[in-house]
Amino acid sequence: MDWIKQIRNISSPYTIQKSNPVFHNTLNLFCFSFLILFYIFFSYIGSTFSLINIIISLFGLTFVFFSLFILVVHEASHHMFFITKNIKIKKIINRLFAYPITAISFQDFKTSWEIGHLQHHKDPINNKDPQNCPDFCLQGKELLLKILKVLFIPGQAVKVQSSCIQNKKDYFRGMIFGALYWIPITIINFYVFNIWVTLIQLIAVNLTMVLNLIKVSMEHSGNLKEEANPELRSMSSFFIGRHLIIPFNVSIHFEHHLVMNVPWYNLKKFHNEVFLLVPNEYKSKVYNLTAAEVIQKISGKRS
Repeated sequence: MDWIKQIRNISSPYTIQKSNPVFHNTLNLFCFSFLILFYIFFSYIGSTFSLINIIISLFGLTFVFFSLFILVVHEASHHMFFITKNIKIKKIINRLFAYPITAISFQDFKTSWEIGHLQHHKDPINNKDPQNCPDFCLQGKELLLKILKVLFIPGQAVKVQSSCIQNKKDYFRGMIFGALYWIPITIINFYVFNIWVTLIQLIAVNLTMVLNLIKVSMEHSGNLKEEANPELRSMSSFFIGRHLIIPFNVSIHFEHHLVMNVPWYNLKKFHNEVFLLVPNEYKSKVYNLTAAEVIQKISGKRS
């Protein structure tokens, strides 16, 4: 399609290759540091026995975990969380930051993200897509049922996130990394906060999976599963408050799939140019432009 070629032609100024490494790394490390401070703060809040503080801690930690996955893990899977001219050093630093974050939800960064996320980009919503296969991209009652299972069945979040993985050794590797993460975290919670904070953190992981299921429903559900062109199997979504629910511009997903090496802080500017090039007859296919359209998409009323 000529308009897709046009989009790729105008993408260069927004790509990571044109980003200033000092600005890029400083911004990402600053955001990362604030998220870690928020993690400490909300864990401390949750260590009290006040019901309101526990609720604040639960939703605060959910936001922190989801933000860390988007900022660190997702960007690192594209070698974009931390950049340097030396490719080997860049890969090592990205892995150092991303491995502990993926372990939070019992995933192995290399197999689930470095390899799995790129496979997702090549052929999204395909049966062999290890991240977002058709059974993971749900709407309406099917989505609601999956969310209820994640919320009320212990361990269901881990099972759901690995439902697209065909090689089960990758699943068990993630379980090992998860244990290596949560055992010391539980010990730290015991001495620094309160042993029960671990339970709040684990429930927050489940809520993070709920947010991910909703995000994927906006991005890849409905008729997109039958779309022949892989470049048109993704949607971008815009609604008031999206930065608080789905931060770091990750909801600008159609553009990300077209040009995956645009860092998160350039996606909105890139979208502004892309939107002008997308033919009107395709806009309803690749954009949820209002909160109403987002709700319709998630509920299954918008295919």
